[in-house]
Formats: sequence, C-alpha cells, structure tokens
Amino acid sequence: ETARYLAKDMNVTVTVNKAKSVISANNITVYVDETKSIDATLNVDGNLRYINNNPELVLIDETGVVKGLIGGTAKITIIFDETDKYLGSEVNVTVTVNKLHSVIDLESDSLVVEVEGNVLINASTNSDAGLIYESLDESVATVNLNNVTALIGGKVIVSVSVPESDRYLKNSVNVTVVVNKHDSIISIENDEIAVEVDGKQQIVASTNS
Repeated sequence: ETARYLAKDMNVTVTVNKAKSVISANNITVYVDETKSIDATLNVDGNLRYINNNPELVLIDETGVVKGLIGGTAKITIIFDETDKYLGSEVNVTVTVNKLHSVIDLESDSLVVEVEGNVLINASTNSDAGLIYESLDESVATVNLNNVTALIGGKVIVSVSVPESDRYLKNSVNVTVVVNKHDSIISIENDEIAVEVDGKQQIVASTNS
C-alpha cells in the first residue's frame, strides 16, 4: 500500500509442460539365424522398451538386438514411457527376415547305368526340407527316392530339388543319367557244319537279345 494506492495481491498460474520425447529408428533386414541391432536412439535421457509383435518370426532382447527365426515380416514396437519430465512416445519398426539360400551338393552330376540296372544319386542339402527326385523321362528310367532304375537305352535327366520351407528358399539341380544297352550275344551250337550238294543242314543259334 502507498499514499495513493491500496495493496492488492494476484495469483498467476504457471503451467509447466513436459518435454517431448522422440525415438529414432530405421527398418532393418536380417537373414534367418542372423542377429542385428535396431540401433534406436532417444533425444532425452531414459530407457527404451521393445515389444515383439511377431515372436514366431524373430527374437529381440532388451537392448534391441534382433534374431531372425523364419522368413517373413515382423513388427517391433519401441516405447519410451512417460516420466515426470518427458512425454512418452513410441514408434514401429519393420524387420524383414530373408530366407537362407538352399544348397544341393551332388557327388556326381553324370551317371552311367545299363538297361535293367540301378544306380544311386548321392546328394545332400543344407535345407531342413527333404530332397525330391524326379525322372524327366520315365520311359527311359524311373526314380524311387534316389534310386534310378534303367528301363531302355538312352539318356534321361533326373531333377534333384528341395522345396521352399519356412527357413530356406527352393533350389534344384539336374543329374544326367546315360543308360547303355546290353551287348547282344549270339550263341551257335556249331560254327562249322558240313552239307552235301543239294543237301540241307540246320544252323542252331540263340541270342540274349
């Protein structure tokens, strides 16, 4: 209060807004069984949480390191929880999991067998799916699992393939199988015969053909 004015009080309300938090993170790509960090950053002090929306596709630990399990696309939600000083925030990151390349190893890509004979195709694969064998000309040879049965002389391609699985891509290779004919044999009972003029004599012969 002064000589001319009375004293008076007034209240002022001050609103303190929390600072905004910002999470920065990029989408990533990994292969099955590969690990990679999301490398998320936060513009304020605090910790991030990672929510795995597709645990059948990927694993993720508390630091944001992802491991691919099977092929597909997974979503990871990154969360910063609200504090006394900062607003909460969240972002979604896409993790693409690429399948592994399947490899088929052949002991030999060219085989020879005789008619009515059998030959095995020795093959192996890194894939978790089984190998499939298919004769591309079953008039020449048939295939049961990896066992080739020759029917007639000629050449046939046998396809060795592995189908696509949750973890591996499909692949195929070819094996050439040459089927040789049997040697024909002619057996003669007597390779020297005598016959008189105007006479007849039978030649007795047989063959395996």
